[in-house]
Amino acid sequence: MMAKKRSSTSPTKRTLDKVRKHGWDVQVVERYCQFSKRRIDLFGVVDLVAMDGNSIIGIQSTSGSNFANRITKILAEPRAKRWIESGARLFVHGWVQRASKRWDCREEEITVDMFERAESCEC
Repeated sequence: MMAKKRSSTSPTKRTLDKVRKHGWDVQVVERYCQFSKRRIDLFGVVDLVAMDGNSIIGIQSTSGSNFANRITKILAEPRAKRWIESGARLFVHGWVQRASKRWDCREEEITVDMFERAESCEC
């Protein structure tokens, strides 16, 4: 059995293309730390910042299989809640390849209500 070929296009690149296609200006804000060999997100959760003249949004871009983990990570980060309370919006984009070889983006906006529900849950 042959191993599945990995896509050479990262979730971040797919999100960049999607956001630009919708007319937004977008910039990668995560950085690579040479010492730790890790990527460091803006405020611990933002990979990309985009603006359209009316809104500023932060986007965490990931694979479909890591989508739920990224939401959990965001809800555990106090700076993410402050980002939203400051008037910016925050989204998670999860990319999954369908059987047809087409890539689909699952998009969810993170809201203050989600933080409040997570804080009240003793899970």
